[in-house]
Amino acid sequence: MGIDGGLSAWWCFRVGSAGLARYLSLVLLVFLLSYFVLDYSKYRNNIYYAFFAVPALVFAVPAIWRNWPGWAGGSLLLYFLGGLLADGLSGDPALRLFKHQLYLLLLFGGLCVCVREGRGFRLAGLVYAIVCLLFACMAVYLWLEAYRANGVPSRISLYAAASNPVHASLMILTGWLGFWMVYGLPKLLERGRLAYLCGFALMLGFAFLICIVFQSRSTLLGLLAVLGGWLVLGSERRMSLLLLVALLLLVLVSGGYEALLARGVSYRFDIWQDALLRLRDDCSWVLGCTQAGRPLYLGQFYHAHSAYLSILVDTGLLGAATFAVFAVIYMVQGMRTRSPWFIVSLAGWAGVVTSSSGLVDSPRPLWIYFWLPTLLALLDYHTAGRLRSQLRRSPRAIFAMETHSGNRHRNGQDDA
Repeated sequence: MGIDGGLSAWWCFRVGSAGLARYLSLVLLVFLLSYFVLDYSKYRNNIYYAFFAVPALVFAVPAIWRNWPGWAGGSLLLYFLGGLLADGLSGDPALRLFKHQLYLLLLFGGLCVCVREGRGFRLAGLVYAIVCLLFACMAVYLWLEAYRANGVPSRISLYAAASNPVHASLMILTGWLGFWMVYGLPKLLERGRLAYLCGFALMLGFAFLICIVFQSRSTLLGLLAVLGGWLVLGSERRMSLLLLVALLLLVLVSGGYEALLARGVSYRFDIWQDALLRLRDDCSWVLGCTQAGRPLYLGQFYHAHSAYLSILVDTGLLGAATFAVFAVIYMVQGMRTRSPWFIVSLAGWAGVVTSSSGLVDSPRPLWIYFWLPTLLALLDYHTAGRLRSQLRRSPRAIFAMETHSGNRHRNGQDDA
């Protein structure tokens, strides 16, 4: 009886099963929401380690192999290898970096399983988008109350990891834009231009309001990057551009930009200059600066407040060059496939220009607004590459696959 029960449990959570996919989607949702409600990073990380990473290691490793995104995935491994070599040769603990890289690869494996099943992952994404909307509404309410009491725009902080306004705004923006770019706007396009215009205006206006409430220029950079990607790769470019111009004029006329400029540039240029001078004078251009005994930037900042500059400072030209290879291939593939998750990921790619201490680390908010959409875009690259390969071999095969996929989608809707 015990053996039968164990075999039954293994069968329910085997690779490719709906049970495993729904379980991982649920755990991923809980992990994402924990950044808004759990104040201790250890608790949040343990959710990922125990309930997502371990099952992914046991059941989802074959999914990584089957869904590996070709050149883009290879360049990601090259970037990981460059960081390991730079740390190892400079005397930093490379094992710790390798552990963080492994966590990201297990996240990719779990996403492979979740996306393949589809329905549970879409439901988890919808719940996360709704929660982001609720927290954004709460922030807007707090901002309006503070403005009414003081007469000046204040910067809102929420709870747990969201107490950092940059993290909070980028996490919320990713959930909000992820829903609209991947699900909302394509559905509204099917209903006509008027429905699309209303949805795009709602998405755009609320996203800009998030930037104002949290006074985050990093989030504004992310929003502008996503809008630029949508204008280049999306549909209805002319109408989208007209709405964007209208919003910018409204912001200029109403003075809404003043809240974003209230904090100046927050010493960013001074920090970057100090980081580059330290790299030139005290470190190796090839391997970067060692972690041990590093003084604070400007005597008060722990990191360079730019993920890309941090890569250069921490791993030198070795890590920066390998990351540049990954970035170029990722961007080219994104432009070629027109992946909606690629467009969403631009929020994180642009947001970390002026924030973050690097890209590869233990679970933290960066995973939500940078790695999660980036890994989902890599999955889209794999799917697009597989379809192109089948099309070259047999046009009839790709037609049959699309017909079968459409039938499965309609059946899923009927079941729902």
